[in-house]
Amino acid sequence: ALADRTTAPPFLRPGWVAHFCAAFGVRGLEILAVRRDGRLTGVVPVRNEGGVLWSITNWHTPEFAFVAEDDEAVEDLAAAVFDGGKRRVSLQFLNPANPDFAACRERARHRDHRVIVRTLERPPYVRIDGDWEAYESTVDGKIRRDLRRRRRLLEQEGEVTIEVLDGSERLDSLLDEGFAIEASGWKGELGTAILSSPETRSFYT
Repeated sequence: ALADRTTAPPFLRPGWVAHFCAAFGVRGLEILAVRRDGRLTGVVPVRNEGGVLWSITNWHTPEFAFVAEDDEAVEDLAAAVFDGGKRRVSLQFLNPANPDFAACRERARHRDHRVIVRTLERPPYVRIDGDWEAYESTVDGKIRRDLRRRRRLLEQEGEVTIEVLDGSERLDSLLDEGFAIEASGWKGELGTAILSSPETRSFYT
């Protein structure tokens, strides 16, 4: 109900967290929750292990954040995370633009933690204002030439098309095809592809 009220994305909802923990064998799961007048206003799942409080995340995590209905709940959750006396707290995949990031940083400093902030990933997209031609004119000419060259090389192998499928039909076969493509290159060779681990394949399926 709280996730619905706050329009939380899929990656913060109970079903995602439950399957994540099952697939990757998460131990020491704790649910930190805050209430106001008996009503749940904020929640965050964490892992308490070895005297360290960890976010429920790994490199398969698109996003991690507090599920909170207002700023007060965010502040209360940050206090719950950092006021528990843990010698170390590690929260990964927080978005610096979200209020929980600033709240955690300030609460950590208040509790005399040494705060270290690292960029783990950047969004794999660019913002385009206007039409495509206007955007393309701002891209370095060398990059545009390289993209044209790469497309020509692709077209030598066959017709180049883009197909968008939502999985409402043939989901199993589409997943099998996608997993096989991902494993056909360097990820498969290094053992980091989805198919390289039964746990990872189960998680994505």
